[in-house]
Amino acid sequence: MSETATLTPERAADALASSRILRARIEERWQEEFHVIALDTRHQVLGCRMIGRGTADRCSVHPRDIFRFLFLAGPTCRFVAGHNHPSGDCSPSDADRDITRALANAGRLMGIELVDHVIVSSADHNPGAFRSLREERPDLFAA
Repeated sequence: MSETATLTPERAADALASSRILRARIEERWQEEFHVIALDTRHQVLGCRMIGRGTADRCSVHPRDIFRFLFLAGPTCRFVAGHNHPSGDCSPSDADRDITRALANAGRLMGIELVDHVIVSSADHNPGAFRSLREERPDLFAA
């Protein structure tokens, strides 16, 4: 499946559904990958793309690269950001919190809501584990 393939009829209506979509793409990776899921008004998945690939413990992305994909994905109204932690520890880093805040702020300006930022673990270390920054740190999403 291509990185921009439409994934219908999948829905990313909550953190668990988003984690499943992300895990299918990045669970087995030994380096961090940052992905974005573009959603329509009903949380139907319009597309998913890897925005960046880093090292075993970090991945640098910029909001302009994320929004470039979102603008081209179709009638995107909201999105989910997500990446993996190959170590198996899904605890968000300071950089994870910083990019979440930056994406939420940029999304408000662009009219494209950041629904969540989900961190998934490596299958080798902690299969099925994930963390939702929306659930743990709603302040990062506030205006």
